[in-house]
Amino acid sequence: MLVLIAAALAEAVLVAWAMQVSTARAFEVFVTEEMVNGFGAEMADLYRNVGRLDGMLAAHQRGGPPPGGRRPQRPPRPEATDELRFQFTDVAGTVIVGPEAGQMVSAERLAAGAPIYVDGEQIGVALMPANLGALGAAEARFLAASRAGVIWALAGALLLAVVLGVFVARTTVQPLARLTTATQAIADGAFDQVVQVQRRDEVGQLAEAFNTMTMRLREARALREQMTADLAHDLRTPLTVLTGTLEALRDGVLQSTPERIASLHTEAQTLGRLIDDLHLLALADAGELTLHRSVKPLADLLSYTAERFKPIALAEGIHLTVNDPGQGLAVRVDAGQMQRVLGNLVANAIRHTPSGGRITLSAAHDGEAVVVRVADTGEGIVPELAARIFERTVRGDHARHTDGAGLGLAIAQSIAQAHGGQLDVASAPGEGATFSMRLPEA
Repeated sequence: MLVLIAAALAEAVLVAWAMQVSTARAFEVFVTEEMVNGFGAEMADLYRNVGRLDGMLAAHQRGGPPPGGRRPQRPPRPEATDELRFQFTDVAGTVIVGPEAGQMVSAERLAAGAPIYVDGEQIGVALMPANLGALGAAEARFLAASRAGVIWALAGALLLAVVLGVFVARTTVQPLARLTTATQAIADGAFDQVVQVQRRDEVGQLAEAFNTMTMRLREARALREQMTADLAHDLRTPLTVLTGTLEALRDGVLQSTPERIASLHTEAQTLGRLIDDLHLLALADAGELTLHRSVKPLADLLSYTAERFKPIALAEGIHLTVNDPGQGLAVRVDAGQMQRVLGNLVANAIRHTPSGGRITLSAAHDGEAVVVRVADTGEGIVPELAARIFERTVRGDHARHTDGAGLGLAIAQSIAQAHGGQLDVASAPGEGATFSMRLPEA
């Protein structure tokens, strides 16, 4: 508000000063021209009365209105009508009436004068004095009234600036105050804050961004809670089996057999995989995921993945093929981590593709990148889930609890991004799903 008032004040003062100076100068020019025109009209009337130039000085010195002549419509100022101040010269520049009568004036001064015409013929030139003296009372009153008007206009501008400043300050500070209060509430853990957006300016955009941020924070908190619950469940199940079986073996309720030992080993491996997944995600979040990169042909990566999962696919009655291996295309990747991504995508496709379905692996060149696709003819993904499929703990099938903590696609996305790539999905319910991984070409 203070800045607005200061700017308005500075602008008003500058405008007032410019108007005052320009008005005074314009008024001075107007008065001067009127005086010169009045003096010229008097000389023209004098010439008409006398009839010749050489008798004009004596007739002028006798004073009084010339017989049959006229006075100016507005008489000059008293201080400026002295006969010794104005000069009237003939066309050649010889002074006829006024100071220095009979002498010649300079060509520059003659050119600055006002020509006097009588019946269409120039009889001479009217010259005004170099200094016209002080303004008269009427002129002074006019300029005083002009100054008063400017001062009142300045006061009105300041008042308007104050009113506008208060209005702008209130309309700007109040939303920011609400944002500050809501931000403090979020800092205290209340993530349900929503700020009403009633504007479309920068403050309104800030409020919209704040509401988006709080929505993301609520989603992140819900996701964290869901992830914690899922991890607790996935940890509890193998631990319960391990603890119960070991206690039974310790108490002699069960006998140690190779089958029971193998079951315990399987549960321990499940715990180990879960811990490895969490460790990998932690490294990816911290930007410390170590990659041992080398140039690998895409055809080799896809063929190896297909060979690994063909027995599982055949057991489920699913046809797994490499449609286009991307011959001649290569990527600089960590082969182990990339096999983990491709294996995760193929395993998910097998899990959600019914018997008799098809899974196709392919690769293609796209500008300066390559795109690897894993497409299936399975059950597909609903749009709401497809938008969040790469978030942690989000599963493609909520109807049954599958193995793992729902971290597979989140890990795959983290590995792809660590390679400078990106995972995307295109799917519709009942029409299968196509997962695309875009990677820089080697």
